[in-house]
Amino acid sequence: MNAVKEQIQQKESENQSKQEEINLKTNELASKNRPKLEEQRKSNDFLIAHIEKAENSGIMFEEKRSQFTTIKDEHQKITDEIHQATESQHAINQKVEIAEKAYRSTEELYSKMKESVEDYARNLRQHLSVGDTCPICGHKIETALNEAAFQSAFQPVEDDLKTKKRDLEIAHNELNKSNTLFTKITEQQKRQQVKLT
Repeated sequence: MNAVKEQIQQKESENQSKQEEINLKTNELASKNRPKLEEQRKSNDFLIAHIEKAENSGIMFEEKRSQFTTIKDEHQKITDEIHQATESQHAINQKVEIAEKAYRSTEELYSKMKESVEDYARNLRQHLSVGDTCPICGHKIETALNEAAFQSAFQPVEDDLKTKKRDLEIAHNELNKSNTLFTKITEQQKRQQVKLT
């Protein structure tokens, strides 16, 4: 039994020696890995900071892209408005041109008619009386010719001239409004282009 006891003690002594060796090696390992682990932790912290920065940059990029898309859409809307205003302005310019031609034509007709008829008719009326034959149309003059009757013959042309003048003024007003709108839209487009840059 003593031999077994000795053997147990020897095994316990060997185990204790081995445990001391394990503890020593564990401490050595811990002291050797600590600087490497600390360095790895710092490296990981650095990477985490850069990942967070990259994520924030991604968020900012998406916000900027959204803002750019909004500005681009507004720019397209203004460009479309300019296109429509240009077409509208072209139509209004044509309307003004037509109204100006109609007015000038009617004004010219009125002036020529009044000028030629006034002088000639006045001279003729002075020499004609009731019962005479008109030297122009050949009809018998049945009533006394007076200035009021003569002026009433011009009334339809004069009324037409006033109508054409009013139409021309309306067309010019539309053109002025269109020019103002076009200028406003063009200025908006310039401000949008500044935002895009």
